[in-house]
Amino acid sequence: MANPYAPFGFRVTKLIGSEAPNYAYNDFPIPVGYSQSIAFGDPVTLSGGYLNLYQKGGSGIVGIFIGCQLPTSQGLNMPWTGYYPANYTSPYPNPGPVVGRVVTDPQMIFEVQVNGGPVGQSSIGSYIDLYAGSSGQPTLAGMSVAAVDPTTISATATTLPFKIVGISTGPGYFYGYNASKANNIIQVLLNNPVLA
Repeated sequence: MANPYAPFGFRVTKLIGSEAPNYAYNDFPIPVGYSQSIAFGDPVTLSGGYLNLYQKGGSGIVGIFIGCQLPTSQGLNMPWTGYYPANYTSPYPNPGPVVGRVVTDPQMIFEVQVNGGPVGQSSIGSYIDLYAGSSGQPTLAGMSVAAVDPTTISATATTLPFKIVGISTGPGYFYGYNASKANNIIQVLLNNPVLA
């Protein structure tokens, strides 16, 4: 029986090697009134120096979105929010830009659920793309439901945004989780990130 399909976006797990994650991030502006929601754990790219949601088949992955700060009229930032709501416009006059925070470390390993599959050991070292339409759809809590598409796996398509580096086998993902069944969870690196 397949694992339950309950994607959680891209979740930071560890750095390559034995170091603890340092959550290396960069801040980027989000265009005023940007029309797409960006959830905590969604992959993002840059367009004209502004953060945009990465879509399947796109190029220039920057990293994984981990929230933003919405401006006030004094240019001071309001408390942190884990996601960017689509078409956000500040209720304050003369606000500063919305600042999005992105994990950009090319050595950071992320876990993500596969839509279908399963992805097996033989795919380690191959490249994979996002599952179409899975990013930019935050849950009520602002969490990503992004997943990856096993039909895009390629050993030679080095332009795909993620590189498979492992299969998650540990318990605790779902009741009865089985890494060899469909909808398994894999470990990926950002492939050719813009800031690397």
